[in-house]
Amino acid sequence: MASDRDILDVDEAHRHCEAGLKALEAAKRAARESGEIYPTHLHLASLELTHAVELALKVALRNQ
Repeated sequence: MASDRDILDVDEAHRHCEAGLKALEAAKRAARESGEIYPTHLHLASLELTHAVELALKVALRNQ
């Protein structure tokens, strides 16, 4: 059975994943509109997605 901490961590991972996806979408939109890729969008996306993965792995390890 999942603990409250697990549920909170999975919820947080999901939020970070959504934020990373929004940053990637912004990068894609900017590339289409202006022809430029802004590194800030990609840095933000990678940080958010990395944190989501870290949280998900932490929950997975706790539940082995």
